Amino acid sequence: MKKILFINIDNINNAPRLWSVYNLLANKYETYVLAKQIIKDPSVKHIQYYNYKPQKWSFHKQYPLIFRKLISFFYRVIYFSYLKKINQSVNEVYPSHKIIKQLAGLNVDIVIAHHMSGLIIAEYLKKKQPGVKVIFNAHEYYPLQFENLENWNQRKKQIDIVLRRVSGIIDYSFIVSEGILKKYEEEFGFKNAVVIRNSKKYTRILPVYSSSEKIKLIHHGASIKSRGIEEMIQMMNYLPGNFELYLMLTVVHKEYYERLKEMTKAYPNVFFLDAVEESEIIPFINQFDIGVYNVKAVNFNHINCLPNKFFDFVQARLAIVVSSSVEMKSYVKKYNLGVVVEDDAALSMANALKQITREKIHEYKRNVDKYAHELSFEYDERIILDLVEKAF
Repeated sequence: MKKILFINIDNINNAPRLWSVYNLLANKYETYVLAKQIIKDPSVKHIQYYNYKPQKWSFHKQYPLIFRKLISFFYRVIYFSYLKKINQSVNEVYPSHKIIKQLAGLNVDIVIAHHMSGLIIAEYLKKKQPGVKVIFNAHEYYPLQFENLENWNQRKKQIDIVLRRVSGIIDYSFIVSEGILKKYEEEFGFKNAVVIRNSKKYTRILPVYSSSEKIKLIHHGASIKSRGIEEMIQMMNYLPGNFELYLMLTVVHKEYYERLKEMTKAYPNVFFLDAVEESEIIPFINQFDIGVYNVKAVNFNHINCLPNKFFDFVQARLAIVVSSSVEMKSYVKKYNLGVVVEDDAALSMANALKQITREKIHEYKRNVDKYAHELSFEYDERIILDLVEKAF
C-alpha cells in the first residue's frame, strides 16, 4: 500500500486543515503523522518529534561560591548558547537524529508538509529518498505572516532565503486562498499549486429562522492580538440594545484573552462562552443569527485570509458579515450570504449590521443553505484526490 507522511510539528490536535486531508486519505493509503504533541486519536500512526533540550547542571552546588559562579557562567554563556545554536540549526533546519533514523526507514511515497517547519524536514527526507514526492500545504504566505510586527523584516529575509532554497523540492502545493497562491507563484515560481480551502464537511442541518427581536451575533476562534477582537466589542457601542454579541474564544495569548474578558464586563450585551470541541462548533453556533468576523487589515495574510470560521458559519447556516478580507468578501457577494464591510472600523461594522432586518437575515440563511454543499469540503476532496493520484 502507498505510504503518506503528514508533517505538522506544532499544535497537531488543533489543526483542522491537516485532519480534513488526513481523514480523506487515511481510508485509501497507509498514513503517518510526524508531530511533537501526543495525538489524541490512538488509531493514528504517530512519529514523535523531539527537540534537543539543554540539561541543567547541579553538581557544582557543593563547591565554594566563586567556583559555582564560574561554572554557572560557563553554563549560561557557553554551554547553553552552544546547545541553543544546535537546537536552532539542527531542529529548525533538520530534524533530530532520532527522527532522521525513523524517517529513513519509513520509505514513504508522499510527504504532505504543513507550514515552513514541515517543509524543511521534507527537504532533508527528499535528500535521503529522492523519489519521494513533496506536497506543501501552505496555511499562510509565510514571508509576510507577521509583517505588522516590529523587526519583521529580518525574519522575512530568513524565510525568503529558506523558501527559495526549498522551493525546488516541492512537487505540488495546497494553498489556502487564491490571493496567497498568486503571491507564491509571483515571488517563488510555484508550479502545480491549487487552492484547497479551509472548508468543512457538508453538515445536514436546518437554518434557524428566529422571530425574536434579539439579533444574536457569534464570533469564534483564537484570541490572537493581531485579530483586533476588541473592535467587535467596541462595535456594540453603536448598535441598538436588541443586538447581542457572543464570543467563543480559545486561549492563545492569555493576557489578551483576559483583557477581552475584562473589557466585556462593561457591556450588558456582550457574552463570553466556553469553547467547545472542534466537532461541536457547527451544531452549537447554528442557534445564532449572524456569524461576524471583523478582520483587521494589518498584513497580507489577513487581507487574503479564507479561514475555518467562515466555513463553520456556512455549514451552521448563519448569515455572514465580514470586513477587509478580499477572499471572504468575494464569497459573500457571489452567493449573497450576507453583508461585506469595506473597512475594519467598529463604527463601519455597526452601521452595516444596523441595516440588516430579520427578513434579510432569513434571506441570507436561505442562500447559505442553498450553497452549503458547493462550499463544503466535498468540493475540495476531488481536487485533493486527483492531485495525490497524480503525485503517485
